[in-house]
Amino acid sequence: MVCEPITVSPKDDVVVRDNSDQRHIYRSQKHKCSVLEVIINVRSFPLVLLYKITNEWFSVLDKQKTKNVLLRVKHFLVFLYLLFKRNTLQRRLVDITTDYRQGPVKFGIIASEKERNLENPRYLQKVNHSDEIFFFGVYSAGDCIVLRVIRRRGDEAEVQLHLKHAETNTLYQLPIHPETNVLYREKDVFVAAGIRIKCINPLRKWRISYNGLLRKITPTGLQAQEEEVHMKFSFIWAVTSLPFDFKIDFFPRLVSEAAAYGLWKQGFLSYERIIESQDRYDQWGQWKGTVTFEDEDEKEMLLWGLKTRESNSLDQTRYDRYIHIYGHMKDGMTFNISLVPLPGFSTHLHCGYIALPNHTIHPLQDCDLSLLPAEQIWPEWTVMCLAGNKLYPVNVTLEEEDFFTYRGNQWEHRHYTRLASFSIGGEKGMKNQDRKNNARNKSNSLVKIYT
Repeated sequence: MVCEPITVSPKDDVVVRDNSDQRHIYRSQKHKCSVLEVIINVRSFPLVLLYKITNEWFSVLDKQKTKNVLLRVKHFLVFLYLLFKRNTLQRRLVDITTDYRQGPVKFGIIASEKERNLENPRYLQKVNHSDEIFFFGVYSAGDCIVLRVIRRRGDEAEVQLHLKHAETNTLYQLPIHPETNVLYREKDVFVAAGIRIKCINPLRKWRISYNGLLRKITPTGLQAQEEEVHMKFSFIWAVTSLPFDFKIDFFPRLVSEAAAYGLWKQGFLSYERIIESQDRYDQWGQWKGTVTFEDEDEKEMLLWGLKTRESNSLDQTRYDRYIHIYGHMKDGMTFNISLVPLPGFSTHLHCGYIALPNHTIHPLQDCDLSLLPAEQIWPEWTVMCLAGNKLYPVNVTLEEEDFFTYRGNQWEHRHYTRLASFSIGGEKGMKNQDRKNNARNKSNSLVKIYT
């Protein structure tokens, strides 16, 4: 501030006193406004609460409602509990801001320690504790890669790797498949069966590589020709979306519905029991790297797909059936529509989200996805989903080829992973039905079925 010498006159003195009075009046008015805002907020709180409850309680899906009064009461009580619980939870994934003044961690330049602990391999405390990372990527020409590593105690791991080369219509997979059980040694990186997955920058960038033998499967008429060949690849996976945390971003009414219709053998459904099977989060991103098929020259490959980090302490060999549907639309919209078991309640839970191209993520508010009949896989079906107060009819058509593996030491369960084409409300995904006439419209869609 620059001060200039002035001559003080009675007029000037009055002006100064008036300014002081105006500041005093302004403070008084501001204080009155603050008090008035508090009074208005207190009086309007019941209306806001009522609107929030009704907005999250009712669904536009035409579902058959139960006439059992007890079930309805259980449903509403659990809904209120989860609604209030969700609003008091603290997010574990840092919300990145555009204001650099809030520091390098909040601005996204430097990852926080909590983010590093979440992304890197975690310490396995319990006997059934598992730590999983799952990637998949698909390109419009038809190239596809599916990668999954699950760490367990005792240096045990489950691994899944499938790579499809569309140009030659050839599938590459680990020689041990459909077996998935292997051993791992390193603790600070995901390494198993020659696969190496390392976090470079938490929630932002990963390095994925492999160098070894894979089983090459080439269709030849009614039978497929198989041989073991050497190949290697190296990718950088870079994030393109915000994370969706299933521990916090759930929709209370969907969870309460599943809990109400389940068996309450272990008492009231607590939030801690819910997250026992929902400790996971998703991010979408881009694969960019090179692949060497046998003795050929390196080829650049660009893929789009998903990364999932999951940790739980459930006995996977006793885990019930589930379905995950992942999709990527032409305009950049992505989705995850899932039906997973709710342990201890003999029922299943609908969960997932629809992420818009502007990075707005809406959790599923309702869904009519149902389990397939035992040991059956439908070639196509339609799933009605409600998200962001908008209805999405998702039409899914599975391809004939599936990536099949067993899970468990005694092969207790079968795990199917299939590519799929789909459309939402008439808008097709990144694949149409005619692969011969328009190969560039290949779908970025994947369906995981666990039976």
